[in-house]
Amino acid sequence: ERLLADTIPETVTDRFDELQSAARARRYFPGRLAVTGASTANDASNFVFANAAEAGERVVRYQHGADYGTTACTTREWLAEYMDTAFLSWGWTAHDGHDCRFVAVPSPALSRIASRHRERSDALLMVGTRILLQQSSVGGEMPASYGPVYRQEKVRFIEGLAPDVRARLLYRPYVRDLSDLEEVPYLERRLGDIPVQTGDLDREMLTCRLLVLDHLGTTLNIAMAANVPVVCFWQPHAYPIADEARPYFDALIEAKILFPDGDSAAAHINTVYGDVAGWWNSPAVREAHRAWAHRFARASRFWKWHWLRVLATL
Repeated sequence: ERLLADTIPETVTDRFDELQSAARARRYFPGRLAVTGASTANDASNFVFANAAEAGERVVRYQHGADYGTTACTTREWLAEYMDTAFLSWGWTAHDGHDCRFVAVPSPALSRIASRHRERSDALLMVGTRILLQQSSVGGEMPASYGPVYRQEKVRFIEGLAPDVRARLLYRPYVRDLSDLEEVPYLERRLGDIPVQTGDLDREMLTCRLLVLDHLGTTLNIAMAANVPVVCFWQPHAYPIADEARPYFDALIEAKILFPDGDSAAAHINTVYGDVAGWWNSPAVREAHRAWAHRFARASRFWKWHWLRVLATL
């Protein structure tokens, strides 16, 4: 009883009346489409769309991250976002066996950067992610037990780079929130000084020679939409992959875009760094990239037309 009292969300206790009053002050119309891309962690939004559904509006949710369509164990998405009238995705139409009306549309955000990569520097841009040693729910994110291994793989990757390639390394740590394990200080104790990038990540991605990702996340979808040459590595058990997405991951492995560890990723980069464009534009890589972008990072100059056509059918 004490545990429940101490952990029950304020949205159903002290803040309930406040949030419900604000939501009820809005006007709702039975049969109208209520379209949202808001995260279900947004309490005010949850109240608004709960009232909209109760009033008979048809709630349509829109993808706002990269777990969708790719990872298994998607409990949060299924319980909170796949239960409405429809779900608009970035290209996929099935996810982890869930029964929902999935509709593929181009992403407005990804459409703004579609095919915009232009190499203007020789930077090897490596992007990290948040390390959590506990999880608030069952989901498809990196498991807590992988955190220490994740840091070790970074070290192995950087140590495996040829000296001339390593000299071009630019490291982007996770900056949106605190991690449970330190990142840059850990790497510098093991490897010495590392150039760190904390500015506009999209701008840096769109001009670098090669992007390196050591995790599965939205940055991969952004890179694929923008046609940024990218190499990824993580251990196979790090992320549970949905059955529907497995062929696309296998294609990335076959094209040498995705590797199972830092050592093999570094060895590949050492081989192609002198001619990244030649490797990235080779037939096998082009095919894997196009398939992934169409399925998980769809973009179009005419995304508004696609949206209007789809919304008219819901």
